[in-house]
Amino acid sequence: MRKNDAVESAQSARRALRLVLMLAQAGQLRVSEVSNALGVAPSTAHRLLTALEQEGMAARSSFGRRYVVGPQFVAATTAALERDRTLTAAAVDELQALAQRTGETAHLVRRRELVTDFIYAADCDRGLRVGSRAGVQLPAHATAGGKALLALLGRERVDALYEGFDWPVLTARTIRCLSELQRELALVAERGWAVNDGEAEDGIRAVGVAIDHPAEVQAAAVVIAAPASRVSGGDIEYLAHELESTAASIAQAWQDMNPIAFSRG
Repeated sequence: MRKNDAVESAQSARRALRLVLMLAQAGQLRVSEVSNALGVAPSTAHRLLTALEQEGMAARSSFGRRYVVGPQFVAATTAALERDRTLTAAAVDELQALAQRTGETAHLVRRRELVTDFIYAADCDRGLRVGSRAGVQLPAHATAGGKALLALLGRERVDALYEGFDWPVLTARTIRCLSELQRELALVAERGWAVNDGEAEDGIRAVGVAIDHPAEVQAAAVVIAAPASRVSGGDIEYLAHELESTAASIAQAWQDMNPIAFSRG
């Protein structure tokens, strides 16, 4: 594929993703509304809607010339919500115990394409601590959990995922290019855990470990976040070992709650 073709393909994919989110938020949209919102010609908006309709991600409304979310989107969203509920139920006790043992805030996260979703947080008892990020989304390349999960994909899939990516800079330490990210992910894959050294927010250091799920690559990760002043090199290794133990316990609890899903691996 030529570079220009790859860029155009990535741009079309992002427009399609934006359009699905727009449909979910607005309820229903006309072609003209999509055209204006995306800044594209009506013919392009119509092609995008038609492509989504063919994949079941959009559908024509029975009320005039409008489009709504399709059956595949509804099914996928419902399945994702149920999956997150099951995962969280399996992780709550383990994360709370982890926060108590380490004295730092523990998070459960998922990676969705280029974003890390913070699903659940267990706070520690210290006055100076990292607050809950539950419900927050951050760029995957700038988070410990996101990098732990990206490292499972392999070099080629990461290259494709970040093709034409506009790298956001959150702090002076944020990774800013694909080659830098690939070097970091190679290190993560080698040692089994990832570090966010003030890359998403100044003054915060985090360690992340992926949760093993044989049927679902990059399913989820557990993360410990702490004030950077309290976490040195030796502390990072200690937290990584604690996270590895917690991730294994969550994986077992998750399997016990949903053995059919794990049997697909």
